[in-house]
Amino acid sequence: LVADAMLFKVTNALFEMAGMPDLVFKPTGNLEEDLSRMWEMLPPGSRKDLGVRDLDLLKRLLMKTREPYDLFVRIQKTPLEWCSVYITKLFLEIERGMGR
Repeated sequence: LVADAMLFKVTNALFEMAGMPDLVFKPTGNLEEDLSRMWEMLPPGSRKDLGVRDLDLLKRLLMKTREPYDLFVRIQKTPLEWCSVYITKLFLEIERGMGR
């Protein structure tokens, strides 16, 4: 979850640098509102790929636990530099684990 949230943050930064602000998603901290905004940003084909037919079902599935969302929001608020350091450390640990 941590790595996914950091990659999401990095992707947002890349969209901003590329001049594509309409693709940037900044969470508000309100899970229901953010799910609605993200659902609207998804192309219809991607919605089908999720295997969820509508927003109400998605909300029911994801509103059961807030912990992953709360972690996601906290990471989105961290400085991008911290994320880069953490991703680098994670990469080095994976490399060491593979015996390289």
